[in-house]
Amino acid sequence: FWIVGLPSPVLWGLVMAALSLLPIVGAYLVWVPAVLWLFFAQGEVTKALFLLGWGLLIVSTVDNLLRPIFIGERTKVHPLLLFFAILGGIKAFGLLGIVAAPVIVAFALAMLDFYTKPRPPSQPGTE
Repeated sequence: FWIVGLPSPVLWGLVMAALSLLPIVGAYLVWVPAVLWLFFAQGEVTKALFLLGWGLLIVSTVDNLLRPIFIGERTKVHPLLLFFAILGGIKAFGLLGIVAAPVIVAFALAMLDFYTKPRPPSQPGTE
């Protein structure tokens, strides 16, 4: 956002980061209005086209293709929980928390699932 000259680029970035937690449409809710504002309100065709290309090629690819690969659909950990886990991990462990916190949360959820899942009663004499 800073490259194309939008006012308050940090705010735009923070809003996009927060909304990117919404699957598929989250990031679009920020960069599409920014493209429209640059194009129609400011008349900055080149900057609008650059931001459109960046949004379609980079942001959308990362958001919709790479994130599911790295985070994985099978983790059963909600992205919002991962977000707060990473924030807490950074606060507790520094940069190591970026990696440690999601692992700790995934492990805790797996243990919770293991211990709360109903099991068939054991057969007499098998213990």
